[in-house]
Amino acid sequence: MKVKLQRTVDFNQIPSVLIESVETNAKQLQAVCDGLNLLILCLDTVDVSSSLVLINKIRTTMNDVDVFLQECDGTLKGYQSIIDNQIVSMEPKENDDSDLE
Repeated sequence: MKVKLQRTVDFNQIPSVLIESVETNAKQLQAVCDGLNLLILCLDTVDVSSSLVLINKIRTTMNDVDVFLQECDGTLKGYQSIIDNQIVSMEPKENDDSDLE
């Protein structure tokens, strides 16, 4: 059973926390590649039972990576939104010329 955990980090730590998670998921994708190579060998020897087990493991891992990427997408959109709002609030406001008349 998988459980989603949330954690609180400083705003400036978001990129480094995501890097750690991406590195973990990159390792999972490498395992998918290894599993696909093993699947080729199983199919070549017509080992159907092992092939089915491998396919299930590969699909599960790919789903886990997809869920992570969805979460990462949402996190980065929120991060970008905050950055954009900070930039807008730091820009000098233009004077309305209509007040001068």
